[in-house]
Amino acid sequence: MPDSPTLAETGLARITTLGPLKITVGEQSVVFGRKLPRKPLSLLKILVAQGGESVPEQRVTQAIWPADSTDSTYQAFWLSLHRLRKILGRQDTIELTGGRLSINRSRVWVDAFAFEEALDGDDPSGPAIEQAIKLYQGPLFDGDDDYACVLLARERIRRKLVHSVGQRGHFLETNGRCGQARELYQKGLDCDPLSEGFHQGLIRCLLAEQRLTEAVFAYRNLRRLLSVTLGRPPSRETESLVANFVSPDNG
Repeated sequence: MPDSPTLAETGLARITTLGPLKITVGEQSVVFGRKLPRKPLSLLKILVAQGGESVPEQRVTQAIWPADSTDSTYQAFWLSLHRLRKILGRQDTIELTGGRLSINRSRVWVDAFAFEEALDGDDPSGPAIEQAIKLYQGPLFDGDDDYACVLLARERIRRKLVHSVGQRGHFLETNGRCGQARELYQKGLDCDPLSEGFHQGLIRCLLAEQRLTEAVFAYRNLRRLLSVTLGRPPSRETESLVANFVSPDNG
């Protein structure tokens, strides 16, 4: 099996970062062999986490090669940049101007960028949240905890998801569209199972729809989840939602 990925030489590169990393060039998925190109992919991850535009070269090299000498770092950086461009199929996919790196948006589509751009308007009455949540298939570069900038970007994106789903869900609820709100909260929970706000929204919608048994089940599911994963009970706000239906003794 070859060490280098197979590539389509032309066409738009599509990079999926929300969840496991996937790269497609044209109609062809990039398939890596036994030896994963870690440094080029690290370069890509840092660029995405930093917003993909005018990222200082020094910031990238310090993150990937913090202990190397200047000469070896320079050589390693250029080799990794060359290999990343090759992975993406074209030289102009990653631009370097004045010591700053940018992902060429006309050549490369990144789901994380599309996700954040879809939420920029922050209009809960619009359909942007539904479009964004379809893109969110998991945390940014799921499973990669090597770089602080990736962790920060991952949390920023998660918070945007939580905020936007909450805004849109509240809008739907207050406009009597509890069925749509419930479906949205459930999709949000598929992305972030520990968001108590999503669980609360789901319970409210089920109660509004007179689906009492399902609401109590949703509450008990949340209580078990929080107990096992976080070692704490639901908040008082959650408890108040089901206070008339669930006794504190038997839940």
